[in-house]
Amino acid sequence: MSSITTTFMITQRKQGQITLGQLPSIGIALLVAAITLGVAVIVLDQFGTGLTGTAAQVVGNVTELFGNMVSLFPTYGTILGAALIIGVAVLLGVRAMNR
Repeated sequence: MSSITTTFMITQRKQGQITLGQLPSIGIALLVAAITLGVAVIVLDQFGTGLTGTAAQVVGNVTELFGNMVSLFPTYGTILGAALIIGVAVLLGVRAMNR
């Protein structure tokens, strides 16, 4: 009876929980976000060259912020990949235990 309960708990979907089937979509979303932020940095950099004073400082800060966000995407990718590998291993382990 405990294996039935375990199987039910693992297959039960809770609100806000990411399933293995959603991981490719999350990867694509991260890729699109990285491209969008990269383009935004280029546009802001070109736009900021003609500004002076506080406006130039604000555009510089936003450009730096976007640059920092994009630099973290490899870390997000590593975490996503590790989650995928751990999720598949757990899923295979649970299926093997239920046989």
